[in-house]
Amino acid sequence: MQFFYTLGCVKILKIGVLSMSKELIKKIKKYDSIVIFGHLNPDGDCYGSEVGLKEAIKATFPKKNVYAVGSGFKPGVDLYGELDKVDDEIISKSLCIGVDFNTISRSEDSRLTNGLDLCMIDHHIKSEPFGSVQIIDNDAIACCEIITNIIIKEKLKLTTLGASALYLGIVTDSGRFQYNPKQSNLVVSYEPKQTSILNKSALIKVHVIPNDL
Repeated sequence: MQFFYTLGCVKILKIGVLSMSKELIKKIKKYDSIVIFGHLNPDGDCYGSEVGLKEAIKATFPKKNVYAVGSGFKPGVDLYGELDKVDDEIISKSLCIGVDFNTISRSEDSRLTNGLDLCMIDHHIKSEPFGSVQIIDNDAIACCEIITNIIIKEKLKLTTLGASALYLGIVTDSGRFQYNPKQSNLVVSYEPKQTSILNKSALIKVHVIPNDL
């Protein structure tokens, strides 16, 4: 059995991210097929962003075809599975979303720009933005943090797999919470078979098992 749950929002995102998250949802609603791309030499945040966003879109819009492409992050792949193999025809009919990289040349899959439309979600500085929707938050410690906030703000649904992947990305990019974000502190408290991620004023309860990570 697969469990879906909707996360409640108590954090106000930065104005730019807030407005662009709505534009991203409009794009997602517009296209029947979505392909999510990661960066060269993918890490946990890249893999977690791809899987987490894919699972949120699938759970919220079950009639859409959603793919995440690339080689993946081996520890993540071992836990949650390999990414998708997608042919050129599918990409040509899809909305393409690049996550966790700040310039087109960093895309692991060179077909990023071959779709019907293009969006980006990233947290790195010195960005070379691309796409019709650009969600960039340099204060976020991980791209997975941005995606989690979008899920909360837009009241998207999420699977256990998606929540676990997003948690993986936040853990790895924060150095297991050793690095402090610029504007918020990430605090993790454990409950039996449940993890609470406290991001500034946002409390997100997701069903993941910390020992898996």
